[in-house]
Amino acid sequence: MAPTKVRDIRAFVLLAKTGSMVRAARLLGESSGAISRRIDRLEREVGMLLVHRSTRSMRLTDEGAAYLNTAQQVLDLLEIGRAHV
Repeated sequence: MAPTKVRDIRAFVLLAKTGSMVRAARLLGESSGAISRRIDRLEREVGMLLVHRSTRSMRLTDEGAAYLNTAQQVLDLLEIGRAHV
């Protein structure tokens, strides 16, 4: 299994914060299809469904809500690390 990519985690966090695949995609400069693929890959890697998606809405699963806190901590730690280099 390939290691989880930081961009996939960032896409998940932005999707959760914005509540929109399109808004997350715009913030990352990617297509909404690319964001969807990132979320799919992340879900496969963690072995659980993180987001309930339909053509008109998305919402985090209970597992996704729990994972969000960890994902945000990972991004925060990476930012702290960058600031100290």
